[in-house]
Amino acid sequence: MSRLAWQRSLVLPVKIGIGIGLVTWLLSSGRLDLSRLAAVRLTGQFEALFAAVVCSMCVPAVRWWWLLHIQGLPQSLITIVRITWVGYLAALALPGAASGDLAKSILILKDNRQARARAFSTVLADRFLGLYSLMLPGAVSAAWMAYRDGWDSMLSLLMMGTLISLVASTAGIAALLYPGTRSILLRFFPSAWRDSWEESFGFYVAGWRHLAGCFGLSIANAMLTSAIFVLASRSLGQNIAWDTTYLVGPLVVIANWVPFAPGGIGVAESVASELFERIGNPHGAEVMTLTRICAGVVSLAGLACVFRKGDSVPQGPGLDLQPVETKTLPSTFLNDGGE
Repeated sequence: MSRLAWQRSLVLPVKIGIGIGLVTWLLSSGRLDLSRLAAVRLTGQFEALFAAVVCSMCVPAVRWWWLLHIQGLPQSLITIVRITWVGYLAALALPGAASGDLAKSILILKDNRQARARAFSTVLADRFLGLYSLMLPGAVSAAWMAYRDGWDSMLSLLMMGTLISLVASTAGIAALLYPGTRSILLRFFPSAWRDSWEESFGFYVAGWRHLAGCFGLSIANAMLTSAIFVLASRSLGQNIAWDTTYLVGPLVVIANWVPFAPGGIGVAESVASELFERIGNPHGAEVMTLTRICAGVVSLAGLACVFRKGDSVPQGPGLDLQPVETKTLPSTFLNDGGE
């Protein structure tokens, strides 16, 4: 076994060890009390929590469906919901933070063999929009906490990382959307890929209004995700304010995506415990765990959607999403050659 292969074989055991270690620490320190989770009852607050989790997991499917239309690759909404749920299930069953996106990529590329770059770009754009829409309120949260408490806490690295990531992401997407800088950046890609990626970015630029709509949808979902923590906290018997949760919620979700442990298990709970304690709620780990359980149940329930037949579904009201290449792009963007 080569040195590189040997190092890769250690990644998963190390991540599992980190996750187990963090969960063990949370339990032993009393930060995660499983008895509180067992005491949750089916109240109106819990029903609202479950409904919000379902909505927050459906919105990304609509966003991805919209991105595919921007790229001139229309798919039925039912098909995209099914593929999205395959991604959720893969993220539960497979190791690694990108397993869900990998499953989505394989399935969407299978149906778009003649436009692989454009199809794959929608998976990347969907992930970016999800992260960026969380980084925006997360950066506001980080800036406020830094102003209020300074940078001398254990969370300084996370808060600084959020702010830097927002600035870097904003600069990066601006450079990719501007033709001059985009052509320079694409020189780092293999020549066989450049035309395909240039074509894909051309569709995004031409459909910028729809792209802005996708971003607005992402921001709304980020706000919904933060509201989920409020509902989870109240389901656990804690009366937490909405405004303070909008400050810390995005940071908790971002921490859950950091690939230190499979699925972010243990990492998000630890960050939630620290952040929620700052706003007067000592049960942040339980809040995150309850949210994770609800998302897991919804993902498993989606098995029925995954195996359901029939794809016909009308487009949503107010969305005139005809393939943009037939309306706004020059003829050079109508070819799939080179993909």
